[in-house]
Amino acid sequence: MKVLYNEDLANHVSPESCGGSGNTAAEALTGENAGGLLSSEITEFRVPTFCTDREGHTTNSDICELLCDPAEHVEGRALTKRNTMETTAARTQGRLTASYGLDGVRRKAEEEKDVRFTALLHHVTPLLLKRSYMGLKRKAASGIDNETWDDYYIDHVNRIDALHERLHKGSYRAQPVRRTYIKKEDGKQRPLGVTALEDKIVQQAVHIVLSQIYENDFMGFSYGFRPRRSQHDALDALYVGINKRKINWILDADIQGFFDNLSHEWLVKFLETRIRDKRILRLIKKWLKTGYIEGGKRVPQTLGTPQGSVISPLLANVFLHYALDVWAAQWRKSRIKGDMIIVRYADDFVMGFQNRSEAVNFRAALETRLTEYGLTLHPKIWALFWPGRFLVPVLMMSAWAAATLQFRESLSSL
Repeated sequence: MKVLYNEDLANHVSPESCGGSGNTAAEALTGENAGGLLSSEITEFRVPTFCTDREGHTTNSDICELLCDPAEHVEGRALTKRNTMETTAARTQGRLTASYGLDGVRRKAEEEKDVRFTALLHHVTPLLLKRSYMGLKRKAASGIDNETWDDYYIDHVNRIDALHERLHKGSYRAQPVRRTYIKKEDGKQRPLGVTALEDKIVQQAVHIVLSQIYENDFMGFSYGFRPRRSQHDALDALYVGINKRKINWILDADIQGFFDNLSHEWLVKFLETRIRDKRILRLIKKWLKTGYIEGGKRVPQTLGTPQGSVISPLLANVFLHYALDVWAAQWRKSRIKGDMIIVRYADDFVMGFQNRSEAVNFRAALETRLTEYGLTLHPKIWALFWPGRFLVPVLMMSAWAAATLQFRESLSSL
């Protein structure tokens, strides 16, 4: 075994292998020498099929899944054991979103990739706010408002109407998040933000609206915090990519302190690529800059977005879509002669290359690219040559599964 860029290998315990499963659809960035993308759909015949320009776009997604808190419910669908040939009887997107007026937004975003939406806040109706409230975790911890779901329910109809009125009058004010910490596997502590209840409601509603746009834009190899996608899907995508393509070198990368160092300025610029509604942008800026309460003191925030808040996963995916995903796809088409795959779960991603030199060049370019946006790679980056390809998804992806499950458990009380 040859090792590049590492001092010692990752030590993953109790991995979940999907080697014998193969019952779920999954995708990775790969393709022919011309740079085309491949949708590696694992079917009962285990044959990857070429995708269309809509690779990875979650169309006809169940709006009820979006109503669930993406920060609290990480997995968007069942585990990899289910057979994709046996689809559940999901309700149609049109029927579920028509009452919110969002079906037209989704279709417009799907048909016109360059359109910028100028009027979105009016889709945040009292009905959508109510559904957003009903979709929140009922036993979650309260923020600095000390208000629980049950407390709010007593007069929720009138309060949601009042909240809607404040939103559209511009008098809504976001509250700071309450900061708490959980232990990580390496002994360090991960900061999490507990959002005030009404801020959760509004963030959830805005998340639903924006998801109609961005689920049509996100790449197929992006799996973290998206409806109907989980770390198990990412695991399957990596398995297929490695076994169906000529992959000899693996880069396992993690952006160091991503949620703490995310640039507000760049994030707003990325959002403005699709969003021109100043009221929506103003709301997001409020949530970014409101800061957090720690030790009884309010700490302003000029970088980052609180992990644990409802809107953070979507904002993180938007940032990485433009800063990493689009760039990686373009790099694949213009710079890579051999095979290449990439699977990203939030700020962790695994890249596979046929040629060692292309893996080295991509890593160097990736560091430069992330530096432009104020980000750095975690110092532990591995590029491994695996003579036995079946070991790769087990060792590389088990960390994602373990980290995600730990994150979900930590959020169960938030």
